[in-house]
Parts: sequence; C-alpha cells; structure tokens
Amino acid sequence: MRVGPKRVGSSLPDGGIIVNSLPRRVLGYPTGVWNPSVILGAARQSLEERERAIIDEQGVHGLDSLGETMLHPLIEQGLLDSGRGVHREVAYPSSSQFTPKNSARPRCDLVLTEQPDTELFDPIAEQKLIEQASGTLFGEVVHTIQCGRAGAEPGVCYWVEVKAVAQHAYIDGVPMPNRRYARELTKGPMADIAKLASEPAIWHAAMMVILFAESDAVIEHDLTQLVHECLNADLPVGPPEIESLSISDRVGNSRCGIGIIPVRL
Repeated sequence: MRVGPKRVGSSLPDGGIIVNSLPRRVLGYPTGVWNPSVILGAARQSLEERERAIIDEQGVHGLDSLGETMLHPLIEQGLLDSGRGVHREVAYPSSSQFTPKNSARPRCDLVLTEQPDTELFDPIAEQKLIEQASGTLFGEVVHTIQCGRAGAEPGVCYWVEVKAVAQHAYIDGVPMPNRRYARELTKGPMADIAKLASEPAIWHAAMMVILFAESDAVIEHDLTQLVHECLNADLPVGPPEIESLSISDRVGNSRCGIGIIPVRL
C-alpha cells in the first residue's frame, strides 16, 4: 500500500488538515481524474495548431527545430485550453529533513491541477515558515501559527516531465541524422522517471516524450523500446499511450509523436 505524504497535525473529514489546531484547506481530487488520453489529446491539438501556423507563415524551419523549452509553452497552452490548471518549473516537494534553497531544488517541467487558477501547496515552504518563526518573538506561539497556504497538495496533482528527441536534427545548423538519438531517447527520460518515482509526495506522474521521426512505425517502436529499457532498469512504468501528427519534412522527420509513459507510484 502506498503511504501518503507526511502531514503536519491531524486530518479533517473533508481531506484538509489541521496545523496546530488551525484548519487549512487543501484540495483533493477524486481517483481517476487524471486521464493520460485527455492530456495526450490536448498536447497534440496544440502542436497541430503550431504546425499549421508555421505552414501558413511559410516558415523556413519546422516544428522539429524548436528547442525543448520552446515546446513547453505550446503543451501548456493545449492543457490550459482543455480546462486544466498548469504550473511550469515547479520545485519537487522534497521530503528530506533539510530545507534546501529554492535554487537548489530540482524542478518538474509541468504540474497539472484539475481546475485552472489553483495554487500549489509547497510543504518545504511551510517548513521554512515554521523554522523562521522559531527562535523569534513568535517562538513561543509557533504552534498556533497557520503556516500553510491554500492550494493543492503534491499528491493530488499530475506531475509531467517533458523531453523532446529528434531522429533527424540540425547539427551546427546542418540537417542530418542525429547521431545521439538513441542516447537522448533513453538517458534523459529514464533520469526524469527515476526522479519522479523517488519522490514520495508525488502520487500521479508521467513522462511525456515528444519524438520527431520519419514514420509512425519508428515512433511506436522506439517509444515501446524506451519502456522496455525502463523496465529492465526496474523503473516503475506502464505501457505508453502514443499519438502522432504530420509535420512538414524539412530535415527527414515527417511525423511528430507524443508519447505519455505513466509512472506507477
């Protein structure tokens, strides 16, 4: 059985918690709210719209020339259009006993909430507030301070790491087969999956791989092979869900595949 994230104080019937006798509202979503197919479809639609815009603009470079960080806002917009809340570059809710500086904390590419405009509750921020109050004039009453902010706990959000890989790419400005393709397809995603799986406060997560390739057959084979590599490394992943769209072939890629690999936590 999965042990939930640590909480301060006792629980409330509605899923909130009590911090030293003061209630804090923490959002919780029903089981099954995170449907990878819906997330996949939203991302695909947004990328299709960008591809059409590039064609209308008669752009010299295609969708597969965009860097990974340039693809993030496109995926974010698709998810926002689907009615989800989206937060980018969110610090992992580390459960370690020390409280690292924000700049030192690893960050997740996208964190989704069921409803838009929903804040995220950060347990490290709460811990820092408690530590800051200790040893001050408020030290004697620190146990009565409501430290948390309203928002969604890490365990009810959907954490998504994103990696973009191209079978054919621009190398020093020249289009050619990507010699690092196999390494990029495995090393980055596997590292992110391990990071998601090691965080006990995260209950729902996935690895999203944007794969530019010459055919759907390549996309399906290589994403499936990535899952096999993860399983061989004892990473807790499920079978991928894959969709694809057509893109203008400028460097050798005629398809853009979007694969969601669920992380079983």
